[in-house]
Amino acid sequence: MVSSTAAVFHMAVGALKAIKKARETRQQVVRQQLQKFLLDGQQQALAAVIMSAQATEEKVGRRTVERAAGKWRGSTISGYMRGDNRTYMENFRCSKHRFNDLVSQLRHSGLDKASERANRVLRRGAARWQKANELRDAPDLHFKVAVCMYALGHGGPLKVLADVASIGESTLRKYLHIFAEAVISQIKPIYMPGKPFNAEELAAVQGQFASRRGLQNVTLACDGSHVPHKPKNKKVAMEYRNYKGWYSILTVAFVDSYYRFFDVHVGYPGRAGDNTVLSRMQFMDQLKAAPDHWLGKGGVVLGDSGASDGDNFFLNPYHHPTDPDKLWFNFCHSSTRFFVEQVFGMWKSRFRFLLTTMQGANHALATKLIYTSTILHNYLVTHAEDAVEIDTCNPSWSKFFDTFRAHRCPECTRAHKAHCVHQAAYRNNNMHVVRERQRPSTLRDLACERMWNEVQQSDELVHCVKEMQSRAQAGGWD
Repeated sequence: MVSSTAAVFHMAVGALKAIKKARETRQQVVRQQLQKFLLDGQQQALAAVIMSAQATEEKVGRRTVERAAGKWRGSTISGYMRGDNRTYMENFRCSKHRFNDLVSQLRHSGLDKASERANRVLRRGAARWQKANELRDAPDLHFKVAVCMYALGHGGPLKVLADVASIGESTLRKYLHIFAEAVISQIKPIYMPGKPFNAEELAAVQGQFASRRGLQNVTLACDGSHVPHKPKNKKVAMEYRNYKGWYSILTVAFVDSYYRFFDVHVGYPGRAGDNTVLSRMQFMDQLKAAPDHWLGKGGVVLGDSGASDGDNFFLNPYHHPTDPDKLWFNFCHSSTRFFVEQVFGMWKSRFRFLLTTMQGANHALATKLIYTSTILHNYLVTHAEDAVEIDTCNPSWSKFFDTFRAHRCPECTRAHKAHCVHQAAYRNNNMHVVRERQRPSTLRDLACERMWNEVQQSDELVHCVKEMQSRAQAGGWD
Protein backbone atom coordinates (compact mmCIF):
# COMPACT_ATOMS: atom_id res chain seq x y z
CA MET A 1 0.00 0.00 0.00
CA VAL A 2 2.81 2.38 0.96
CA SER A 3 4.82 1.56 -2.11
CA SER A 4 1.85 2.23 -4.41
CA THR A 5 1.25 5.59 -2.73
CA ALA A 6 4.89 6.54 -3.17
CA ALA A 7 4.71 5.57 -6.83
CA VAL A 8 1.69 7.79 -7.36
CA PHE A 9 3.46 10.63 -5.57
CA HIS A 10 6.56 10.26 -7.76
CA MET A 11 4.36 10.19 -10.88
CA ALA A 12 2.63 13.43 -9.81
CA VAL A 13 5.97 15.12 -9.16
CA GLY A 14 7.18 13.99 -12.55
CA ALA A 15 4.06 15.36 -14.24
CA LEU A 16 4.49 18.76 -12.55
CA LYS A 17 8.13 18.91 -13.66
CA ALA A 18 7.08 18.07 -17.22
CA ILE A 19 4.44 20.84 -17.21
CA LYS A 20 6.98 23.34 -15.86
CA LYS A 21 9.51 22.33 -18.48
CA ALA A 22 6.91 22.63 -21.25
CA ARG A 23 5.98 26.10 -20.03
CA GLU A 24 9.62 27.19 -20.00
CA THR A 25 10.06 25.72 -23.48
CA ARG A 26 7.06 27.69 -24.81
CA GLN A 27 8.37 30.91 -23.26
CA GLN A 28 11.74 30.32 -24.82
CA VAL A 29 10.13 29.73 -28.23
CA VAL A 30 8.19 32.99 -27.98
CA ARG A 31 11.35 34.91 -27.02
CA GLN A 32 13.22 33.41 -29.95
CA GLN A 33 10.42 34.27 -32.34
CA LEU A 34 10.23 37.85 -31.03
CA GLN A 35 13.99 38.23 -31.50
CA LYS A 36 13.64 36.86 -35.00
CA PHE A 37 10.89 39.40 -35.60
CA LEU A 38 13.23 42.23 -34.61
CA LEU A 39 16.06 40.94 -36.81
CA ASP A 40 14.53 39.39 -39.90
CA GLY A 41 11.52 41.61 -40.58
CA GLN A 42 7.84 41.77 -39.76
CA GLN A 43 6.36 39.35 -42.30
CA GLN A 44 8.57 36.35 -41.55
CA ALA A 45 8.37 36.82 -37.79
CA LEU A 46 4.61 37.26 -37.87
CA ALA A 47 4.25 33.96 -39.71
CA ALA A 48 6.55 32.25 -37.21
CA VAL A 49 4.63 33.60 -34.20
CA ILE A 50 1.34 32.49 -35.74
CA MET A 51 2.71 29.00 -36.34
CA SER A 52 4.05 28.84 -32.79
CA ALA A 53 0.69 29.98 -31.38
CA GLN A 54 -1.13 27.38 -33.42
CA ALA A 55 1.20 24.66 -32.21
CA THR A 56 0.70 25.76 -28.62
CA GLU A 57 -3.08 25.79 -29.00
CA GLU A 58 -2.98 22.28 -30.43
CA LYS A 59 -0.93 21.04 -27.47
CA VAL A 60 -3.38 22.36 -24.88
CA GLY A 61 -6.38 21.20 -26.95
CA ARG A 62 -7.98 24.63 -27.69
CA ARG A 63 -9.97 25.56 -30.82
CA THR A 64 -8.59 28.15 -33.18
CA VAL A 65 -10.66 30.12 -35.70
CA GLU A 66 -8.77 31.20 -38.78
CA ARG A 67 -9.75 34.75 -39.77
CA ALA A 68 -9.15 36.67 -42.97
CA ALA A 69 -5.57 37.36 -43.98
CA GLY A 70 -4.50 40.46 -42.09
CA LYS A 71 -7.30 39.93 -39.56
CA TRP A 72 -9.60 43.00 -39.37
CA ARG A 73 -7.62 44.84 -42.05
CA GLY A 74 -8.45 42.07 -44.51
CA SER A 75 -12.16 41.95 -43.65
CA THR A 76 -15.05 42.91 -45.91
CA ILE A 77 -15.82 45.91 -43.68
CA SER A 78 -12.28 47.22 -44.22
CA GLY A 79 -12.80 46.91 -47.97
CA TYR A 80 -16.00 48.95 -47.74
CA MET A 81 -14.17 51.63 -45.77
CA ARG A 82 -11.87 52.17 -48.76
CA GLY A 83 -14.88 52.64 -51.05
CA ASP A 84 -16.50 55.74 -52.52
CA ASN A 85 -19.48 57.73 -51.29
CA ARG A 86 -21.99 55.32 -52.83
CA THR A 87 -20.35 52.40 -51.03
CA TYR A 88 -20.72 54.24 -47.74
CA MET A 89 -24.40 55.00 -48.42
CA GLU A 90 -25.17 51.37 -49.24
CA ASN A 91 -23.25 49.80 -46.36
CA PHE A 92 -23.02 52.37 -43.56
CA ARG A 93 -26.29 54.19 -44.39
CA CYS A 94 -24.67 57.64 -44.58
CA SER A 95 -22.27 59.57 -46.79
CA LYS A 96 -18.52 59.29 -46.39
CA HIS A 97 -18.27 62.85 -45.12
CA ARG A 98 -21.02 62.28 -42.56
CA PHE A 99 -19.42 59.01 -41.43
CA ASN A 100 -16.11 60.75 -40.77
CA ASP A 101 -17.94 63.49 -38.88
CA LEU A 102 -19.67 60.86 -36.72
CA VAL A 103 -16.30 59.30 -35.93
CA SER A 104 -14.96 62.70 -34.86
CA GLN A 105 -18.01 63.19 -32.63
CA LEU A 106 -17.24 59.89 -30.87
CA ARG A 107 -13.59 60.70 -30.16
CA HIS A 108 -12.53 60.17 -26.55
CA SER A 109 -15.58 57.99 -25.91
CA GLY A 110 -15.54 54.47 -24.52
CA LEU A 111 -15.19 53.16 -28.06
CA ASP A 112 -11.89 55.01 -28.45
CA LYS A 113 -10.29 54.06 -25.12
CA ALA A 114 -8.42 51.05 -26.54
CA SER A 115 -6.82 53.21 -29.22
CA GLU A 116 -5.85 55.84 -26.66
CA ARG A 117 -4.27 53.14 -24.46
CA ALA A 118 -2.24 51.90 -27.42
CA ASN A 119 -1.06 55.44 -28.16
CA ARG A 120 0.08 55.89 -24.57
CA VAL A 121 2.15 52.70 -24.84
CA LEU A 122 3.75 53.94 -28.03
CA ARG A 123 4.63 57.28 -26.45
CA ARG A 124 6.70 55.50 -23.80
CA GLY A 125 9.33 54.87 -26.43
CA ALA A 126 10.00 51.24 -25.47
CA ALA A 127 10.88 49.48 -28.71
CA ARG A 128 9.75 46.06 -27.57
CA TRP A 129 6.32 47.33 -26.53
CA GLN A 130 6.02 49.25 -29.78
CA LYS A 131 6.77 46.14 -31.78
CA ALA A 132 4.41 44.07 -29.67
CA ASN A 133 1.62 46.59 -30.25
CA GLU A 134 2.26 46.54 -34.00
CA LEU A 135 2.12 42.76 -33.83
CA ARG A 136 -1.25 42.94 -32.08
CA ASP A 137 -2.60 45.60 -34.51
CA ALA A 138 -5.78 46.53 -32.60
CA PRO A 139 -8.73 47.89 -34.66
CA ASP A 140 -8.99 51.68 -34.79
CA LEU A 141 -12.03 53.86 -34.06
CA HIS A 142 -13.05 54.18 -37.73
CA PHE A 143 -13.30 50.41 -38.04
CA LYS A 144 -15.32 50.01 -34.84
CA VAL A 145 -17.83 52.66 -35.91
CA ALA A 146 -18.03 51.08 -39.38
CA VAL A 147 -18.78 47.66 -37.87
CA CYS A 148 -21.56 49.08 -35.68
CA MET A 149 -23.12 51.17 -38.47
CA TYR A 150 -23.04 48.14 -40.78
CA ALA A 151 -24.77 46.04 -38.12
CA LEU A 152 -27.51 48.68 -37.64
CA GLY A 153 -27.88 49.24 -41.36
CA HIS A 154 -28.29 45.60 -42.35
CA GLY A 155 -29.25 43.55 -39.30
CA GLY A 156 -29.24 39.77 -39.15
CA PRO A 157 -27.54 37.27 -36.82
CA LEU A 158 -24.61 38.67 -34.84
CA LYS A 159 -22.52 35.68 -35.95
CA VAL A 160 -22.88 36.66 -39.62
CA LEU A 161 -22.19 40.34 -38.93
CA ALA A 162 -19.07 39.42 -36.93
CA ASP A 163 -17.79 37.22 -39.78
CA VAL A 164 -18.12 40.15 -42.21
CA ALA A 165 -15.83 42.14 -39.91
CA SER A 166 -13.49 39.17 -39.29
CA ILE A 167 -13.94 39.48 -35.55
CA GLY A 168 -15.54 37.28 -32.90
CA GLU A 169 -19.21 37.47 -31.99
CA SER A 170 -18.42 38.48 -28.42
CA THR A 171 -16.18 41.26 -29.71
CA LEU A 172 -18.97 42.58 -31.92
CA ARG A 173 -21.40 42.47 -29.00
CA LYS A 174 -18.92 44.49 -26.92
CA TYR A 175 -18.48 47.06 -29.72
CA LEU A 176 -22.25 47.50 -30.05
CA HIS A 177 -22.71 48.08 -26.32
CA ILE A 178 -19.95 50.67 -26.16
CA PHE A 179 -21.05 52.34 -29.42
CA ALA A 180 -24.61 52.75 -28.11
CA GLU A 181 -23.39 54.25 -24.86
CA ALA A 182 -21.10 56.65 -26.75
CA VAL A 183 -23.91 57.84 -29.03
CA ILE A 184 -26.27 58.36 -26.08
CA SER A 185 -23.70 60.32 -24.10
CA GLN A 186 -22.24 62.45 -26.92
CA ILE A 187 -24.76 62.70 -29.78
CA LYS A 188 -28.09 62.76 -27.92
CA PRO A 189 -27.50 66.06 -26.00
CA ILE A 190 -27.20 67.84 -29.36
CA TYR A 191 -29.66 66.10 -31.68
CA MET A 192 -32.34 64.85 -29.26
CA PRO A 193 -31.89 67.17 -26.27
CA GLY A 194 -35.39 66.76 -24.81
CA LYS A 195 -35.87 70.52 -24.36
CA PRO A 196 -38.92 72.65 -25.24
CA PHE A 197 -38.93 74.51 -28.56
CA ASN A 198 -38.11 78.21 -28.51
CA ALA A 199 -40.59 80.65 -30.07
CA GLU A 200 -39.07 80.45 -33.55
CA GLU A 201 -38.90 76.65 -33.56
CA LEU A 202 -42.44 76.33 -32.20
CA ALA A 203 -43.87 78.55 -34.94
CA ALA A 204 -42.01 76.57 -37.62
CA VAL A 205 -43.10 73.18 -36.26
CA GLN A 206 -46.76 74.15 -35.82
CA GLY A 207 -46.78 75.81 -39.23
CA GLN A 208 -45.42 72.66 -40.83
CA PHE A 209 -48.13 70.56 -39.17
CA ALA A 210 -50.78 73.04 -40.31
CA SER A 211 -49.51 72.87 -43.87
CA ARG A 212 -51.08 69.45 -44.33
CA ARG A 213 -54.77 70.04 -43.68
CA GLY A 214 -55.10 73.15 -41.58
CA LEU A 215 -55.02 71.64 -38.06
CA GLN A 216 -53.61 74.39 -35.86
CA ASN A 217 -51.60 74.42 -32.63
CA VAL A 218 -50.26 70.90 -33.23
CA THR A 219 -46.77 70.63 -31.72
CA LEU A 220 -46.05 66.89 -31.65
CA ALA A 221 -47.45 63.61 -32.96
CA CYS A 222 -47.31 60.33 -31.07
CA ASP A 223 -47.52 56.69 -32.06
CA GLY A 224 -46.03 53.29 -31.30
CA SER A 225 -44.02 50.93 -33.49
CA HIS A 226 -42.96 47.31 -33.01
CA VAL A 227 -39.41 46.05 -33.60
CA PRO A 228 -38.96 42.25 -34.00
CA HIS A 229 -37.40 40.53 -30.99
CA LYS A 230 -37.94 37.02 -29.62
CA PRO A 231 -36.22 35.77 -26.44
CA LYS A 232 -34.96 32.19 -26.31
CA ASN A 233 -37.02 31.38 -23.23
CA LYS A 234 -40.45 30.27 -24.48
CA LYS A 235 -42.28 31.37 -21.33
CA VAL A 236 -40.74 34.83 -21.46
CA ALA A 237 -41.31 35.04 -25.23
CA MET A 238 -45.07 34.99 -24.78
CA GLU A 239 -44.85 38.44 -23.17
CA TYR A 240 -43.33 39.73 -26.41
CA ARG A 241 -46.15 38.45 -28.63
CA ASN A 242 -47.96 41.57 -29.87
CA TYR A 243 -51.53 41.96 -31.09
CA LYS A 244 -50.35 41.34 -34.66
CA GLY A 245 -49.24 37.83 -33.73
CA TRP A 246 -45.44 38.15 -33.80
CA TYR A 247 -42.79 38.89 -31.17
CA SER A 248 -41.47 42.38 -30.68
CA ILE A 249 -40.23 45.23 -28.49
CA LEU A 250 -42.57 48.23 -28.38
CA THR A 251 -41.26 51.71 -29.19
CA VAL A 252 -43.44 54.73 -28.38
CA ALA A 253 -42.23 57.99 -29.91
CA PHE A 254 -43.12 61.67 -30.00
CA VAL A 255 -42.06 63.33 -33.26
CA ASP A 256 -42.17 66.85 -34.65
CA SER A 257 -43.11 67.96 -38.16
CA TYR A 258 -39.50 67.96 -39.39
CA TYR A 259 -39.15 64.17 -39.26
CA ARG A 260 -37.24 64.09 -35.98
CA PHE A 261 -37.79 62.13 -32.79
CA PHE A 262 -38.53 64.45 -29.88
CA ASP A 263 -38.75 61.81 -27.15
CA VAL A 264 -38.68 58.01 -27.31
CA HIS A 265 -39.41 55.19 -24.88
CA VAL A 266 -38.06 51.72 -25.76
CA GLY A 267 -38.11 48.46 -23.88
CA TYR A 268 -41.64 47.26 -23.16
CA PRO A 269 -42.50 43.84 -24.63
CA GLY A 270 -44.83 43.81 -27.63
CA ARG A 271 -47.76 42.62 -25.54
CA ALA A 272 -47.97 46.06 -23.88
CA GLY A 273 -50.11 48.76 -25.45
CA ASP A 274 -49.31 52.39 -26.20
CA ASN A 275 -51.34 53.61 -23.22
CA THR A 276 -49.41 51.31 -20.87
CA VAL A 277 -46.15 52.92 -21.95
CA LEU A 278 -47.57 56.47 -21.96
CA SER A 279 -48.86 56.11 -18.42
CA ARG A 280 -45.31 55.39 -17.22
CA MET A 281 -43.26 57.73 -19.40
CA GLN A 282 -41.32 60.47 -17.66
CA PHE A 283 -42.00 62.82 -20.57
CA MET A 284 -45.76 62.42 -20.06
CA ASP A 285 -45.34 63.51 -16.43
CA GLN A 286 -43.49 66.59 -17.63
CA LEU A 287 -46.25 67.37 -20.12
CA LYS A 288 -48.95 67.04 -17.48
CA ALA A 289 -47.05 69.31 -15.09
CA ALA A 290 -46.50 72.12 -17.64
CA PRO A 291 -48.21 71.54 -21.02
CA ASP A 292 -47.84 75.14 -22.21
CA HIS A 293 -44.12 75.04 -21.43
CA TRP A 294 -43.57 72.00 -23.67
CA LEU A 295 -46.29 72.41 -26.32
CA GLY A 296 -46.75 76.17 -26.47
CA LYS A 297 -49.86 78.14 -25.58
CA GLY A 298 -52.80 75.85 -26.26
CA GLY A 299 -50.58 73.31 -28.06
CA VAL A 300 -51.72 69.71 -28.52
CA VAL A 301 -50.28 66.29 -29.37
CA LEU A 302 -51.81 64.28 -32.21
CA GLY A 303 -52.54 60.70 -31.25
CA ASP A 304 -54.52 57.84 -32.74
CA SER A 305 -57.57 56.28 -31.13
CA GLY A 306 -55.35 53.90 -29.13
CA ALA A 307 -53.43 56.65 -27.31
CA SER A 308 -55.14 58.77 -24.71
CA ASP A 309 -54.30 60.92 -21.69
CA GLY A 310 -57.74 61.66 -20.26
CA ASP A 311 -58.52 64.57 -22.61
CA ASN A 312 -55.67 66.77 -21.37
CA PHE A 313 -53.50 67.53 -24.40
CA PHE A 314 -53.90 64.53 -26.75
CA LEU A 315 -56.04 65.39 -29.79
CA ASN A 316 -57.64 62.11 -30.91
CA PRO A 317 -59.95 61.39 -33.87
CA TYR A 318 -63.66 60.71 -33.53
CA HIS A 319 -64.50 57.09 -32.80
CA HIS A 320 -66.28 55.43 -35.76
CA PRO A 321 -68.00 58.57 -37.07
CA THR A 322 -70.73 58.57 -39.71
CA ASP A 323 -71.45 62.31 -39.94
CA PRO A 324 -69.75 63.97 -42.94
CA ASP A 325 -68.12 66.75 -40.91
CA LYS A 326 -66.57 64.29 -38.45
CA LEU A 327 -65.46 62.01 -41.27
CA TRP A 328 -63.69 64.94 -42.87
CA PHE A 329 -62.04 65.88 -39.56
CA ASN A 330 -60.78 62.32 -39.12
CA PHE A 331 -59.34 62.39 -42.63
CA CYS A 332 -57.53 65.68 -41.93
CA HIS A 333 -56.39 64.39 -38.55
CA SER A 334 -54.96 61.22 -40.11
CA SER A 335 -53.26 63.19 -42.90
CA THR A 336 -51.58 65.44 -40.35
CA ARG A 337 -50.62 62.67 -37.95
CA PHE A 338 -49.04 60.84 -40.88
CA PHE A 339 -45.84 62.71 -40.06
CA VAL A 340 -45.13 60.10 -37.38
CA GLU A 341 -45.66 57.25 -39.86
CA GLN A 342 -43.24 58.91 -42.26
CA VAL A 343 -40.65 59.20 -39.50
CA PHE A 344 -41.00 55.50 -38.72
CA GLY A 345 -40.67 54.68 -42.42
CA MET A 346 -37.50 56.76 -42.84
CA TRP A 347 -36.06 55.34 -39.61
CA LYS A 348 -36.63 51.69 -40.50
CA SER A 349 -35.56 52.15 -44.12
CA ARG A 350 -32.18 53.44 -43.00
CA PHE A 351 -31.58 51.02 -40.13
CA ARG A 352 -32.67 47.63 -41.47
CA PHE A 353 -31.95 45.77 -38.25
CA LEU A 354 -35.33 47.15 -37.11
CA LEU A 355 -37.08 44.94 -39.66
CA THR A 356 -35.79 41.54 -38.54
CA THR A 357 -34.85 39.81 -35.31
CA MET A 358 -31.16 40.31 -34.52
CA GLN A 359 -30.22 36.80 -33.39
CA GLY A 360 -27.67 36.79 -30.59
CA ALA A 361 -28.80 40.12 -29.11
CA ASN A 362 -30.58 39.93 -25.76
CA HIS A 363 -33.27 42.35 -24.59
CA ALA A 364 -30.81 44.82 -23.06
CA LEU A 365 -28.68 45.09 -26.20
CA ALA A 366 -31.68 45.21 -28.55
CA THR A 367 -33.31 47.99 -26.51
CA LYS A 368 -30.09 49.97 -26.39
CA LEU A 369 -29.58 49.68 -30.16
CA ILE A 370 -33.17 50.70 -30.95
CA TYR A 371 -32.82 53.82 -28.82
CA THR A 372 -29.41 54.58 -30.33
CA SER A 373 -30.83 54.35 -33.85
CA THR A 374 -33.44 57.05 -33.06
CA ILE A 375 -30.64 59.42 -32.03
CA LEU A 376 -28.65 58.59 -35.17
CA HIS A 377 -31.81 59.15 -37.24
CA ASN A 378 -32.05 62.71 -35.87
CA TYR A 379 -28.36 63.27 -36.53
CA LEU A 380 -28.57 62.06 -40.12
CA VAL A 381 -31.90 63.66 -41.05
CA THR A 382 -30.64 66.99 -39.72
CA HIS A 383 -27.67 66.69 -42.07
CA ALA A 384 -29.78 65.44 -44.99
CA GLU A 385 -27.40 64.78 -47.90
CA ASP A 386 -24.83 66.88 -46.03
CA ALA A 387 -26.67 69.99 -47.23
CA VAL A 388 -28.06 71.05 -43.85
CA GLU A 389 -25.73 72.09 -41.10
CA ILE A 390 -26.59 73.49 -37.69
CA ASP A 391 -24.51 75.43 -35.23
CA THR A 392 -24.52 73.24 -32.14
CA CYS A 393 -23.53 76.23 -30.01
CA ASN A 394 -26.66 78.09 -31.08
CA PRO A 395 -30.06 76.74 -29.92
CA SER A 396 -31.78 78.19 -32.99
CA TRP A 397 -32.51 75.73 -35.79
CA SER A 398 -33.47 78.47 -38.24
CA LYS A 399 -31.28 77.20 -41.05
CA PHE A 400 -32.72 73.72 -40.71
CA PHE A 401 -36.27 75.07 -40.83
CA ASP A 402 -35.50 77.35 -43.79
CA THR A 403 -34.21 74.38 -45.76
CA PHE A 404 -37.44 72.45 -45.26
CA ARG A 405 -39.79 75.41 -45.60
CA ALA A 406 -39.84 75.23 -49.39
CA HIS A 407 -40.48 71.48 -49.46
CA ARG A 408 -43.77 70.19 -50.74
CA CYS A 409 -45.99 67.94 -48.70
CA PRO A 410 -46.07 64.23 -49.73
CA GLU A 411 -49.52 64.55 -51.34
CA CYS A 412 -48.40 67.30 -53.72
CA THR A 413 -45.12 65.50 -54.34
CA ARG A 414 -46.97 62.36 -55.44
CA ALA A 415 -49.18 64.50 -57.70
CA HIS A 416 -46.04 66.12 -59.24
CA LYS A 417 -47.31 69.61 -58.45
CA ALA A 418 -44.82 72.42 -58.83
CA HIS A 419 -46.25 74.26 -55.83
CA CYS A 420 -47.73 72.91 -52.61
CA VAL A 421 -51.28 74.23 -52.39
CA HIS A 422 -51.61 73.11 -48.78
CA GLN A 423 -48.69 75.16 -47.58
CA ALA A 424 -49.99 78.17 -49.47
CA ALA A 425 -53.42 77.79 -47.87
CA TYR A 426 -52.55 76.81 -44.33
CA ARG A 427 -48.99 77.65 -43.38
CA ASN A 428 -48.94 79.83 -40.26
CA ASN A 429 -52.62 80.58 -40.77
CA ASN A 430 -53.84 82.59 -37.77
CA MET A 431 -50.70 81.71 -35.84
CA HIS A 432 -50.68 85.18 -34.28
CA VAL A 433 -53.88 84.42 -32.35
CA VAL A 434 -53.17 83.62 -28.70
CA ARG A 435 -55.39 80.77 -27.50
CA GLU A 436 -56.16 79.69 -23.99
CA ARG A 437 -55.73 76.04 -23.19
CA GLN A 438 -58.95 74.09 -23.70
CA ARG A 439 -59.86 70.43 -23.60
CA PRO A 440 -58.73 68.65 -26.79
CA SER A 441 -62.27 67.37 -27.27
CA THR A 442 -63.51 70.97 -27.29
CA LEU A 443 -60.78 72.00 -29.71
CA ARG A 444 -61.67 69.03 -31.88
CA ASP A 445 -65.31 70.14 -32.15
CA LEU A 446 -64.30 73.72 -32.97
CA ALA A 447 -61.77 72.58 -35.58
CA CYS A 448 -64.30 70.15 -37.05
CA GLU A 449 -66.85 72.94 -37.49
CA ARG A 450 -64.33 75.37 -39.00
CA MET A 451 -62.87 72.82 -41.42
CA TRP A 452 -66.30 71.61 -42.51
CA ASN A 453 -67.29 75.18 -43.35
CA GLU A 454 -64.20 75.40 -45.54
CA VAL A 455 -65.08 72.13 -47.26
CA GLN A 456 -68.57 73.31 -48.15
CA GLN A 457 -67.04 76.02 -50.31
CA SER A 458 -65.75 73.34 -52.72
CA ASP A 459 -68.26 71.13 -54.54
CA GLU A 460 -65.52 68.61 -55.36
CA LEU A 461 -64.60 68.14 -51.69
CA VAL A 462 -68.24 67.85 -50.69
CA HIS A 463 -68.65 65.05 -53.22
CA CYS A 464 -65.58 63.23 -51.83
CA VAL A 465 -66.90 63.51 -48.29
CA LYS A 466 -70.27 62.13 -49.32
CA GLU A 467 -68.48 59.10 -50.77
CA MET A 468 -66.72 58.69 -47.41
CA GLN A 469 -70.07 58.87 -45.65
CA SER A 470 -71.66 56.24 -47.88
CA ARG A 471 -68.71 53.90 -47.28
CA ALA A 472 -68.87 54.52 -43.53
CA GLN A 473 -72.58 53.72 -43.42
CA ALA A 474 -71.90 50.54 -45.40
CA GLY A 475 -69.26 49.52 -42.87
CA GLY A 476 -66.31 49.90 -45.26
CA TRP A 477 -64.75 53.00 -43.69
CA ASP A 478 -63.25 53.40 -40.26
